[in-house]
Amino acid sequence: MRPSTDSLKVGADRPSQDLILTGGLSGLRVTETQTFHADTYTIDKRIRVENTGASPREITVALPWSTRQDWRDEKTKEKFQGQHPTDIVWSTGGSVAHADNLCTMHAVTTDGSWIGMGSVWYMTALVPHGDGFKLSARSDVVNQLEHCCSLVTRTSLSRQHGHAGRQIA
Repeated sequence: MRPSTDSLKVGADRPSQDLILTGGLSGLRVTETQTFHADTYTIDKRIRVENTGASPREITVALPWSTRQDWRDEKTKEKFQGQHPTDIVWSTGGSVAHADNLCTMHAVTTDGSWIGMGSVWYMTALVPHGDGFKLSARSDVVNQLEHCCSLVTRTSLSRQHGHAGRQIA
């Protein structure tokens, strides 16, 4: 990915600034826009994937986040837990579903409007824009101490009437 600039500075005179990363691979063009804000730790991310070829393509966007253990059980914990995922939530069919034990979570694949993973202090989410997205979440045991939690959105990209891209926020 190529960055739009080598440095960013936000402050009172510039409350937010964008860093745009662009790249491509195998006929797909990817643009990620990260917006930094002076008054918060939040970083907004928008990801746009475009199919530059003539044939439809199936794509997957994933946000993996690892955790070393189940942070909700009664075992002795590290004093500073760090930023480990503890919950997955998603919206489907007008309702919000919640999984709070990532070590025992079964894989979920559904239609929906968003899916997020968070800890006490932070959250990351996939919010697809448009139709035809599938949301999924899973927890995989890496070894006895580590679990990898992933949020995934899948869609097909075709070039119809000059429109070839999908945005995932």
